[in-house]
Amino acid sequence: MIHHSILITTIFCALLTPTCDRTDHRERQSVSGPSATNDQSAGVDSEGSLKAKIAELESQKSAQAQADFAKLRDEFRQKVTIGLTDLDHRVILLERKARSSVGNAKNEVETGLTQIRADRFTFTNDYKSIDSATSANWDATKARLDKEWLALSNLVDHS
Repeated sequence: MIHHSILITTIFCALLTPTCDRTDHRERQSVSGPSATNDQSAGVDSEGSLKAKIAELESQKSAQAQADFAKLRDEFRQKVTIGLTDLDHRVILLERKARSSVGNAKNEVETGLTQIRADRFTFTNDYKSIDSATSANWDATKARLDKEWLALSNLVDHS
């Protein structure tokens, strides 16, 4: 009888052991399955988060570039405004010189003043283009205005 009970216990354990292994294996799969899914979704979340951070950095970089360009344009505007004020002061002195001069000297100063006024008008109209200038065409716009400014300033100096 003891033999039979040992035999039955052994058979019973043998039958239960593979089942326990299978159950344990299934539990591992169910535990590792969602973990793998969580790892995959974490990878997707991480990738989305990375893309969002890259987009944010690019946005900040773009905003900084726009701020730098606006500062550059404002500094140029201030420089030109100061220069125009100085130029107008020198034109006033030339006008006084024209009023006090006589003959040929008066005609030369008045001819110079006529040219100065025309060139200043042209420069002032072109100067307004800096409001619509973009960073892409800024160098060309600034170079054109610098060239016109130099010509106008030289004209005043030689009148």
